[in-house]
Amino acid sequence: MKKILSFLAIAAMVIVACSKKPTPTPTPTPEPEPEPEPEYVAPITIDGDFADWAKLDASKVATATCPSDPKYDALKTLKVYADEHYIFMYAEFTPQEEGAPISWDVFMNADNSAETGGYADFWNEPDNEWLFEGGLDDWDASLFKWWGEVGANSWTWADPSVDHGDDDAWGAFVPAAGFCASSADLVNGKVEFSIMREMLEETVKFADTFTMGAMLSVSWTTAGVLPCAPITDDNTSGIAPKLKVTVVK
Repeated sequence: MKKILSFLAIAAMVIVACSKKPTPTPTPTPEPEPEPEPEYVAPITIDGDFADWAKLDASKVATATCPSDPKYDALKTLKVYADEHYIFMYAEFTPQEEGAPISWDVFMNADNSAETGGYADFWNEPDNEWLFEGGLDDWDASLFKWWGEVGANSWTWADPSVDHGDDDAWGAFVPAAGFCASSADLVNGKVEFSIMREMLEETVKFADTFTMGAMLSVSWTTAGVLPCAPITDDNTSGIAPKLKVTVVK
């Protein structure tokens, strides 16, 4: 009898064991594909058609206008829009005599620090560490580095220990190489510019907010400066703070 019961017990165990369904291997959940980075589309095209400036969010455009009674009055309006790829500028100016050489200089405190840079002929803050300089209607500018003492006010935009000339672009830290561009309507006194940040990323370190000022020269003589202030008894040079620009991200 015991043998029969043992046999039945073993048979029951075998039946139970055989009746259990194997646990299925779970199907792995596929990892979601990362969203592709949206393709960058420049908000401004440097083509002399200034209509795209009106499409920008005005709250993100830094603007300076010429006041009444300035020391230099040829530069009427300056607008700056910066993103992580470019710095764009738009300016309006008094049309000049045909054939007169017009240059466009941009002085910049790119790192937004008072511990670097210098030069403050036209502005309150002697903290510019970079100067972009080139012809207004073909602004393939060269980049000059501040070589003077921090906070000094002198024209020290090249290594003073070296003689400079055409062969070294007059001491440019980065000679003209296509990182700047412009398109101008000289008859109506309008121009737009761009600085391609990517081509300078190993040289110029831009803070999220930086300051800058611009100078327009005609026949190598200063004709317009922005920002600027009216001439008064207390401010006989019409100096003002530079324009504060916040990078759009």
